[in-house]
Amino acid sequence: MLLLFVFLGLYNCVQFPLTKRCACSEFEENTCKYLFYCSWDGSSCIEMQCKYQQELLCSKLMSRYSCKWNEVAQTCEDHKYECSELTKDECFIFLFGMDCMWQDNQCKPQDCTEDDYCNPLKCSKINQKCGQQGRDLDCSSQTPETCSSFDGEGNICSLNNEQECQEYYAFSSSCSSYEDRIVQCNSMCHYDIETQSCIPKECSQITEESECNYYLLDLPSLEMIPCIWRNGKCNEVTEEDFQTFNQYECVAHGLVFSSWQSSTSTCKLCTSFVHNPEYEFYELQMNGIEILKWALVYIALQI
Repeated sequence: MLLLFVFLGLYNCVQFPLTKRCACSEFEENTCKYLFYCSWDGSSCIEMQCKYQQELLCSKLMSRYSCKWNEVAQTCEDHKYECSELTKDECFIFLFGMDCMWQDNQCKPQDCTEDDYCNPLKCSKINQKCGQQGRDLDCSSQTPETCSSFDGEGNICSLNNEQECQEYYAFSSSCSSYEDRIVQCNSMCHYDIETQSCIPKECSQITEESECNYYLLDLPSLEMIPCIWRNGKCNEVTEEDFQTFNQYECVAHGLVFSSWQSSTSTCKLCTSFVHNPEYEFYELQMNGIEILKWALVYIALQI
């Protein structure tokens, strides 16, 4: 099968597409049993089915709000959650198809006209008032203090470098679109001071060892780039690096794109991939990729 991760240059650096993850068939039993998106059916690792999940992985979040633990039968069962079953923290999770809002001290079905928190994936917010998606933003009439409107369809009001309020598409696939907004550029991409341009993120742009984390997210390209500190520099991880990683390094650098093989004590890059379940939901329900970027930013802010 065609490999879905990308090899770069002479050193076989790797980048991973955020819209994919390893197929569960890549994992051995010892790993499979602890993955929330897979299940061990007794003989092989398969895509998650509630009936095979242990109690820990049967929770709302771990099952992506699709399973519930039956205390009497001591089994995990399929379950479709209603908003009324969610706590306040759970109600604010915009992922996994939950269409809810927190209002009057309870979790209710989404209604933008009554949503005090105004879900940016579902509603518009103009002049501090929440309403239905698709309203005209009219950013030019807003002051720097009020320049925070959004239409729920990816368009936002944002200040440029001259402190002017303008309308932008929130998640462009091109870093150059952020050049007149340095703050946003550094959030999504990297602002090069010498060339005064907004360019894609690279591990080599990181100069401090403490900031050279296991990976960085290139959101405009929807890619994850594994990084490693070596020879006084932050470098991109190579295919050869994965072959030398221990179990912790394999998971930390590879996330859902590599698998630890207990039988051989080796780290293996996956060769069989499936759609990331969260991506599939947004692709089908909300026209996909741009909404996924909203979700990725939300996740990044929680890390």
